[in-house]
Amino acid sequence: MNSRVLYPQYGGASMIYSKILVAYDGSLESEEAMKHAILLCEYFPGATLLVLHTFMLPTFMLGEAMIASSAEANAEAYAHAEAIVDNARVLIASTPNASVELILGKAGETIVAQSKDRFFDLIVIGSRGIGGMRELMLGSVSHYVVQHALIPVLVVK
Repeated sequence: MNSRVLYPQYGGASMIYSKILVAYDGSLESEEAMKHAILLCEYFPGATLLVLHTFMLPTFMLGEAMIASSAEANAEAYAHAEAIVDNARVLIASTPNASVELILGKAGETIVAQSKDRFFDLIVIGSRGIGGMRELMLGSVSHYVVQHALIPVLVVK
């Protein structure tokens, strides 16, 4: 007996996920998310994987005004982001149809926008599990993505 499920919305194909986006920030939680995303790509042969790292240029508050950071601080932020992307490239080196991108922007908003604009089927994201008052005060990228994404989100702990 064949236990594969056919999904009519995908033309009867057994591949439910063909475009997977994984958010990666270099943390242990995002590495776990990446491992799950790679396993999904193995389970769904032919699926493409985009590893997305977002970063923001530093800004400073002076009273009520936001002040842009110096060119040196911007260069440091970009170099740090590039190091994270380089690490991601190593992690996906043996994964077919996988690529890494670095995008300037707020993490949650950028992940959701990319998933929508580029027609991804699934977002995989790690969770630090901060929860409670700390999440309420600081916000959570995974919480934002779950609340705003129009596609399934796999949150990996």
